[in-house]
Amino acid sequence: MAQGVVAKIHPKEFPNGIAYSFTLSGDRTFYRLGNKAPSFKEGDSVRFETTQKGQNTYANNVVPWKEEGVATSGSVSTVARSASGPKTSEEFWRNKEQRDVLVQSRIELQSCRNSAIELVRLLLQSGVEAVKLPAAQAKKEQVVAEMVTKYTLDFLRENKAGGPAVEGGEVKESVDKGAAEPAVKEKIDDLDNWN
Repeated sequence: MAQGVVAKIHPKEFPNGIAYSFTLSGDRTFYRLGNKAPSFKEGDSVRFETTQKGQNTYANNVVPWKEEGVATSGSVSTVARSASGPKTSEEFWRNKEQRDVLVQSRIELQSCRNSAIELVRLLLQSGVEAVKLPAAQAKKEQVVAEMVTKYTLDFLRENKAGGPAVEGGEVKESVDKGAAEPAVKEKIDDLDNWN
């Protein structure tokens, strides 16, 4: 669930119609709405669900955002004044926690995407027979992008499940602790006689 103040609505004309997207204050993500014109305006506070399709983030079920029984829609300056700072310590920590969760999820997504890009690069360079690219150059890009998306989602699912090397919330030891000990321990009795 995402929420915030609508900073800008971006209509873009295409041959088959106008597509809409918007950004939130302090957030550089473009939330896509498709061909449906928004029911809100710049400066309104909204809450919505997001879905990811490739590299695009879509906003679904966009509704006015109300907090503590008071609607926060209005001009950006009005909302900014009322939200300029937390009124209580509890509110500050609640807001910080929400921001931290959002930032952490973005870091996790970027990390998984970077890992997926590296995996696809290694697969393509190693000549693995399972990866067959089409002859057409334009389709190659599409196949590679789909592979990156697939592996990004796989890595995200793996993270949510705790990963393959995690059981019951604890990391499994892959190497026996005793294996790191040297097989023979030498004791030097006389440091002065080392010739």
